[in-house]
Amino acid sequence: MAVLALGWLLMLLGCGEPPQIAVYTVEKDVPDRMLGAILIQDDNFWFFKLTGPREELAQKKDDFEAFLKSVELTDEGPKWQLPEGWEADPTPVRGRFATIKVSMKSKPADLTISALAQQGTREQFLAANLNRWRGQMSQSNLSPRDLKSMSQVDTRSGSAYVVNISGKLKAGGMAPPFAGGGRM
Repeated sequence: MAVLALGWLLMLLGCGEPPQIAVYTVEKDVPDRMLGAILIQDDNFWFFKLTGPREELAQKKDDFEAFLKSVELTDEGPKWQLPEGWEADPTPVRGRFATIKVSMKSKPADLTISALAQQGTREQFLAANLNRWRGQMSQSNLSPRDLKSMSQVDTRSGSAYVVNISGKLKAGGMAPPFAGGGRM
């Protein structure tokens, strides 16, 4: 009887393999940053948007502003001077005028350049697109009154509205406001 009890006790304690230690890698929630600018030419809005890790992009802010100051809108589209370490990506992307690769420590970031024709009033379209960008960065909308205090950079073709938004970049589409992607 004692032998039977000892056998059951050994079975309960386990004769199998010891439990395995599981190791998980959890990606750190790295905050993002968006440096963006909107340059208006007649009824066309030109968008310049650069997103990436917050701290790395903060170091590119002066280069981004120098790039913007060099922008000149021509009949063929914008022309510019690229900062050191930035290069044009020759691969065409639908909906973009151009993509510029910006060297970073972690991985290159894309500066995307695109244009949309104005819809509605200038102020409404500007606010809708700025709020679209803020939404992409998980931030709340600007009020119409906030537009008056927006930062601007002088380009070769006039003043561009600029943003420097920190937050968490949302994955997914970047629909323009007229497609339901932005609200005032």
